Amino acid sequence: MQFFDRQILLLIAHWRNPGLTWLMKLLTDFGGTKSLILITVLLTVILVWRHYRQEAVILVTAMLSSVVINQTLKHLINRVRPDVVTHLIVATSPSFPSGHAMNNTIFYFIITYLSWWIWRKKPLTLFVALVGLVLVMLISFSRLYLGVHYPTDIIAGWILGLAVGESVIFFARKFDRKDQD
Repeated sequence: MQFFDRQILLLIAHWRNPGLTWLMKLLTDFGGTKSLILITVLLTVILVWRHYRQEAVILVTAMLSSVVINQTLKHLINRVRPDVVTHLIVATSPSFPSGHAMNNTIFYFIITYLSWWIWRKKPLTLFVALVGLVLVMLISFSRLYLGVHYPTDIIAGWILGLAVGESVIFFARKFDRKDQD
């Protein structure tokens, strides 16, 4: 696995140039904690204002769960950041799993689910899913490009994000069904 991680980072490093570096830093900032907190708070306020309280709880629960699980795993596993290529940004927390990959995966997964749940319009939900998928891929790639994650950190972040998102939705639907009985 180390060979795979190292070779991918070395390959991506060959693409580095000032314009692409600027874009990758922008993407990494957009997918970072501050941006996700701001967007989550804004969406939560809108959902509550529009009387979608259960949906707001799902979003907040998913995001809080993601952060807690991610930080716990980072400190339990304590994987050192890559030393294969020069880091183009400062990243001080442990590497595994990628918080950017995990948090953005869960965020866009939940947003896709909520768009289907609220509007029940397949074309809108497909559009939201596609935009979310593209953003998750670009944000995740930015972490590799900037040299602060191994590919396996990213893959683990995606898997964990989907698992946590699905778990939150599963329990939300389970509790919703109990309320209807």
